[in-house]
Amino acid sequence: MRVLAIIASLFALQIFCITTSSAQTVYKYQDSKGRWHFTDKKPTSERFERSEYKKNIRKRARPSLVTKREGLQQQLFAFNPYYGPVEFKVVYGESANSFKTLVLPAKSSKLLFTYGSEYQAKPKHRYWWVAGDPEAESESYIYTPPVPKGKGFRITQAFGGRFSHSKEPSYYAVDIAMPVGTIIKAARAGVVMSVKDDYHMGSVSSKYFLDKANFLTVLHDDGTIASYVHILLGGLMVKAGDRVEVGQSLARSGSTGYSSGPHLHFVIRKNIGMKQKSIPFKFRSNDGTPYKPERNMYIWRY
Repeated sequence: MRVLAIIASLFALQIFCITTSSAQTVYKYQDSKGRWHFTDKKPTSERFERSEYKKNIRKRARPSLVTKREGLQQQLFAFNPYYGPVEFKVVYGESANSFKTLVLPAKSSKLLFTYGSEYQAKPKHRYWWVAGDPEAESESYIYTPPVPKGKGFRITQAFGGRFSHSKEPSYYAVDIAMPVGTIIKAARAGVVMSVKDDYHMGSVSSKYFLDKANFLTVLHDDGTIASYVHILLGGLMVKAGDRVEVGQSLARSGSTGYSSGPHLHFVIRKNIGMKQKSIPFKFRSNDGTPYKPERNMYIWRY
């Protein structure tokens, strides 16, 4: 009951987090194919580097349904802690045909149901949520490469890449190889919608790492959302709710999560039919000419 009471306080639109600090040894090693990996276990035969770091783990508040009890009544709320809209689909009871959908604006909550005293527990329900407003109409926009000035960075995987870009939600994504610690720049102005900065390792050895990457998302004025993924633990240079402009420093690149080496995974998405779908985009060259990102191409920002 105390947990529910704490969760209920979120309706005042206050996001909570738990922070812990600890020191840990991380090993960086290179395999026989030249790919770099990070692990907390000492490698046995590979060439490796050792480093110590201190981590701050922040547990993020995510869109969810939460229950508030008042006397003999229960109230079910949809809660959106993000700095951008979120669509919910709630299926209640046993029938998949009994559902409702709703879009919650940034930093808001909405009462869904109130249950009377005859219920000993809240009725069964399931829910899904997807970031973004399904009614948003994306504009034709040419993006500035999200890299620092004066140096070229190679695209290692482009649209439809066979390794991890062969299907949604990352079909129209690009991977840009860059050394750990490289400053990532904003490709378009917007509001930092959400951030994740709680993991230190990267590997493609297991699906366990698929949801571990650190990232930040930026909501653009047309409702599309840019994701900047695999950022370095502790490398954030902005926070959720910040307004950012083109070329502003966002974070430092890393290799966290499902990653075979240091790079930035960059993708533009929108909510289409309760699914996050990527959309094609073009980068802007130095003279303003738009171009489609292709594998092995070097991109620059002058």
